[in-house]
Order: sequence, then structure tokens, then C-alpha cells
Amino acid sequence: MEAAAKTVTMQNDLGQLNTILSMGVAAQHTAAHTAAQLERQKERMQGISGGLQTIGQN
Repeated sequence: MEAAAKTVTMQNDLGQLNTILSMGVAAQHTAAHTAAQLERQKERMQGISGGLQTIGQN
């Protein structure tokens, strides 16, 4: 009986660990996606800034 209870406890602990790891992976993916979006946005802003400077010089 005690062994069965320990097994259930271990399974619960492993389930919680798996959930935490999955959340960490999801957070990493979100961070990478956000960084990529910010990089694209920065490039667009630099392009717009360059265009405005060109207009200002003419």
C-alpha cells in the first residue's frame, strides 16, 4: 500500500515537472518570436527613417 502511494506521488511530481518544463519551452518560443518581431519592426523603422532623411534633404 505504501509503495502504491509513493508511486502515485512520484507520478504527480513528474506530471507537475512536465507541466513546468512545457511552460518553460512555451515561454522560450514566445520570447524568440517576440524578438524576431521586434527585429523586423526595427528594420522597418530604420527604412522609414532613412526615407524621411532623404525627403528632408531634397
